[in-house]
Amino acid sequence: MIMPLSAIDVPVPAGLLVSAALILLSVWYWHRLGAESFLPSTRALRRGTLVLAVLAVFALLRAASFVDSEVSPSGYVVAWLSALGLIFLTVLLLAVDVINSFRIHRREFMMDALEAADRLKAEIAEVKRASIERDATEPES
Repeated sequence: MIMPLSAIDVPVPAGLLVSAALILLSVWYWHRLGAESFLPSTRALRRGTLVLAVLAVFALLRAASFVDSEVSPSGYVVAWLSALGLIFLTVLLLAVDVINSFRIHRREFMMDALEAADRLKAEIAEVKRASIERDATEPES
């Protein structure tokens, strides 16, 4: 007989080990986000995502390892719905971060294009100035 996925319980030590590893990775990334190479909007979105992700890890740990579906069926459903809701919010905030990153890269691309246009404009003006000077110094035939 095949058991539904929701009836599979994760042993508490395994759940704690995986959760601890994920939380340590989150703490490491939190500190890495403090570097000046990250823009403030990117840093804020990613740190917010980390907070939601850590909350989701706790909710998943509780749902998978501590709430028994046979002892408390309603508590089991609430635990899993909480975990899935936090995962959904995490993914939603990640999508906002992706949109923000696209916006930042588009702005940087436009600034680079404007700088290149300004350089080209200056070079064209220099060539025109040199051409006018050359024409003024050449004797007429």
